[in-house]
Amino acid sequence: MQLLKANGITPLFVPAACTDPLQPLDLSVNYEYKQQLKQCFHDWYCKQVVSHLEKKDGDPSSCANVDLRTSTLKPIHAEWLIFTHDKMSERRDLIQAGFRKAGLTFSA
Repeated sequence: MQLLKANGITPLFVPAACTDPLQPLDLSVNYEYKQQLKQCFHDWYCKQVVSHLEKKDGDPSSCANVDLRTSTLKPIHAEWLIFTHDKMSERRDLIQAGFRKAGLTFSA
């Protein structure tokens, strides 16, 4: 308890059936996290399509077949997770906002 208090963390009891409205990370961090991961995928996918079109000399009639197999996406997705985690860990304000939205703040 002393370690929590020393770090400005106040534990609290959440009654049964009250966890849904009291999920601070769902109210802030998780949304931003998912958006960042989607952006990573979109950027990667666009690069794959552009690369395909450049190889086909810009022929618009050729289809860009992007490899979406798990064996291809798994290592890339791991990189996106690390990138997103690093980026989100700098957003202390976002984490605090989630607790405010859930009403889990105390007046000093």
